[in-house]
Amino acid sequence: MTGFQKHLSRLAAISLILLLPASPADLVDRAKLYAYDLFLRHLNQTQTVALPSARIASRLHFRDDYDFPDTTIDALIRTSGAYVAAVSAIDTQASTIIGLAKAQYRTVGAAKGAKVPPPPSELRALQSQKEDVIRSAISSLETTLGPAQVAYITSQLMSHITLQKAAAKAAQ
Repeated sequence: MTGFQKHLSRLAAISLILLLPASPADLVDRAKLYAYDLFLRHLNQTQTVALPSARIASRLHFRDDYDFPDTTIDALIRTSGAYVAAVSAIDTQASTIIGLAKAQYRTVGAAKGAKVPPPPSELRALQSQKEDVIRSAISSLETTLGPAQVAYITSQLMSHITLQKAAAKAAQ
């Protein structure tokens, strides 16, 4: 199992209950965005942090397992770099907001025995911004690679995600 497949198998273990949107169709869209997020982060990590052997292995994986030409692999790598740069600022903001909310609850709310408050409203706006960045990255790939190639990548990503149970809960 490749590193990318390990990341996708982790996706199956992650509960989507916290991310449940209003409808099953929205759930599929959210899962697609989350899969692209993991995919682009992993690809960027293999190209920037990993040892040269991992970079080569990643390129060989896409070339041999998916029959991607080098131009497609290069476009994926460029897009993943731009994506991670754009989403890092959003993630930093979200982490700061979460940290402040936790600290406030620990010092004020927990002492009084109060219920855990709902997530700060700013997080919903940041999540929306993050989803826009993911959609922009997918759009960039469609422009560079073409819709057919992106549809193939999407089908590969989504083949590792099972949504029946989560979709059934969302429909209730």
